[in-house]
Amino acid sequence: MKKIIIVIILIELFIIIYSKEIINEFNLTLNICLYSLMPTLFFQIFLSNILFNIDISKYIPNNICNFFNITKDELVIVLLSIFSGYPNNVKLLNNSTNEYLYYSSNYVNPLFVIGTVGNIYLHNKSITFIILLSHIISNLIMLFIFKNK
Repeated sequence: MKKIIIVIILIELFIIIYSKEIINEFNLTLNICLYSLMPTLFFQIFLSNILFNIDISKYIPNNICNFFNITKDELVIVLLSIFSGYPNNVKLLNNSTNEYLYYSSNYVNPLFVIGTVGNIYLHNKSITFIILLSHIISNLIMLFIFKNK
């Protein structure tokens, strides 16, 4: 019990001593979330939900499924994961019993990578597209590897 009280006192002292820096960092984080993260997440999740609700698997040709050796529903999960990123594909994976989809459909939201990482942090769109492409290719390679195991 003494350790918990000491930790709480130390945290409070840290907050009091560095309150200006904490408030500035909180404002910066809040601005990034509101103006960079949320608009990209909303757009991608909205469109992916529309595609999922119209049952996009009807429009996928069998050749693509045969190439990846997966069903149409699994391919829909992978494609929507590429399109919308991580927060939305968790909902899609809840109905899946295939463990390899958990490993190979963990994508970052592409608009977040292009908008936030490319414009705010790197200031270089070509490097951002290389990062995004390498991310997609690495997950597709993991799909091939884990599908065969």
